[in-house]
Amino acid sequence: MKYTITYGSSQEVGLIGKGRFTEKKPFLITMFGRGVKHIVTCFVAIMLCLNIARAQEEDFKVMLNFKVNSYELDTAYGRNAEELKKFDHFVQTLKNDTLTRITRIELSGAASPEGSFIKNQRLAHRRILCLEKLIRSKVSINDTIICYNDSLIHWNKLKAMVDYSFPEQYKDTLQSVILSRMDQLDNMYNDSIAMNVIKRMYKGKVYQVLVNHYLPDMRNACAVFLLLHKPQPKVVEGILQPTIVEVKPQPAETDTLIHNEVDSIPQSGVVMSTVESWQPKWYIKTNAVALAFAISNVAAELDVANHWSVTLPVYYSAWNYFSHKVKFRTLAIQPEVRYWFSEESDGLFAGAHLGLAYYNFATGGDYRTQDHSRETPAWGGGLSIGYRLPLSRNSRWKMEFSVGAGVYPAKYDKFINGHNGLLAYTDRKTYVGLDQLNISIAYTFDTFRKGGKR
Repeated sequence: MKYTITYGSSQEVGLIGKGRFTEKKPFLITMFGRGVKHIVTCFVAIMLCLNIARAQEEDFKVMLNFKVNSYELDTAYGRNAEELKKFDHFVQTLKNDTLTRITRIELSGAASPEGSFIKNQRLAHRRILCLEKLIRSKVSINDTIICYNDSLIHWNKLKAMVDYSFPEQYKDTLQSVILSRMDQLDNMYNDSIAMNVIKRMYKGKVYQVLVNHYLPDMRNACAVFLLLHKPQPKVVEGILQPTIVEVKPQPAETDTLIHNEVDSIPQSGVVMSTVESWQPKWYIKTNAVALAFAISNVAAELDVANHWSVTLPVYYSAWNYFSHKVKFRTLAIQPEVRYWFSEESDGLFAGAHLGLAYYNFATGGDYRTQDHSRETPAWGGGLSIGYRLPLSRNSRWKMEFSVGAGVYPAKYDKFINGHNGLLAYTDRKTYVGLDQLNISIAYTFDTFRKGGKR
């Protein structure tokens, strides 16, 4: 009997009598080969999943620029013509691709930091509305997939632009101001402070460079479309697939469909407004000052024209203040016409009003005062001035402050201030003085339903 073993080889060779060893691979090499195979298989599967996911989700972005203090779209301004052409191509592609749908639209607006915070907030919001109007004119969308972001001022974007290309002799000083502003983003009024500092730098040279080359890019509205691609159905070889003919119904006249190409938009530099300059709204309000005196009240206001609105408050009280000798019972109305110095019925306003009030009041003294025979209310009119500002990000909730004065001729009876007190005398007097003091909370409603196909 003899046998030979060769080390380092993948075979064992030997003879035992007339028998022969079978060839086999060593244990460690076999296990290593299987491990590599599993690792490669997992890696390939992960890459395929990533590719599939990447193929199913995409996004598309369009950004429009606006002139200073403007929210109207000028198709020839900046890169707007190029962006509109790109958006039109996207719409046509979306129309022809039945496997792709929009899952979310993120709309954001921005303004450059000149001017007050409230003015910049309005500009940013109106620029969003302008872009939304353009999108809805070309694509049928559901309100539920739209997300709004009034980002106002992109200080981080300004910092990046300054880092990239601002003149070196001014860069460090300007960056210190921008970084200081970014550290205090919670204080909205610091924008004007920062801009005043920048205006004084190097006798206004830094500010002029910003105005000419950097700030125009900050006045924009942007839309990001998130898209989902459905996978193409697989056809199994050897199985005859039936031919499916898709019959598309004719769209109703009221449906919002994909509209004409943007090439039909004039490119001659003519300013085209894609959002109405004035949209009427109406408001429901209550006066906190009257509520503090236990006088129930409600008011309705309606925008009737650009810069003009009418409001009608009603006040009612029919109870005493803890004692029959102290009371202020009234039924009063005070219709008012208001002129607003802004187009959106916000900010400063002036008004002219009429007033009519039935009254019965006593302050704890010897007499109670009441309108004569309960048939001669005080009536007159006056002027007012006030201010309204938004409370919520969507500008639905608002707070209003106003004060007014007027003239009211009155004929009234004086009664002994007691239970069933006797009439003492009747008198006439003309009241001249304060007749309106409002700290009101208001909620805004649209006068028509805005939105795409639901």
